[in-house]
Amino acid sequence: MKVLSPNTPFQQQYRSVRIGVFNAQEALYGDDRLAANALVVGVEVDGQFKGYPIEELRRAGGVVNNTLAGRPIVVLYDDASQTGIAYSRVVNGQSLEFSNAAPQALELQDRATGSRWDHQGRAVAGPLTSAALEFVPSFLSEWYGWSAYHPETLLFRADE
Repeated sequence: MKVLSPNTPFQQQYRSVRIGVFNAQEALYGDDRLAANALVVGVEVDGQFKGYPIEELRRAGGVVNNTLAGRPIVVLYDDASQTGIAYSRVVNGQSLEFSNAAPQALELQDRATGSRWDHQGRAVAGPLTSAALEFVPSFLSEWYGWSAYHPETLLFRADE
């Protein structure tokens, strides 16, 4: 049984997609603050949008404590799994600061309690074990797509 078939009346509009590789047709969209195919973690908080370029997240060690729409967030990028995601930094009414506790991998740790957190935002060791960070709408995107859908987007720089 076939679920999807490429044989449709729109076949001439299909193209091969290669994530992170320049495509001149895609470059027609978005803005020029970054290369069209630059990867970003796109984040939305209360109707405000911000793109966190992967290169900037790498420079920051894979963990960025930031504020968007007045809400404290943490944005993560893990090179090994190529995963980017954002969470609220507020746990039990306290705004936490996070860092990467491992130089060769992404091991999230909060500075206040020393608790360790996994990529799903769950505390797995320390005083906050079993606490969970609240997911903030976020996903990996190529810049041309993120900026085209969110032309008012802010852009994170590691030297902010």
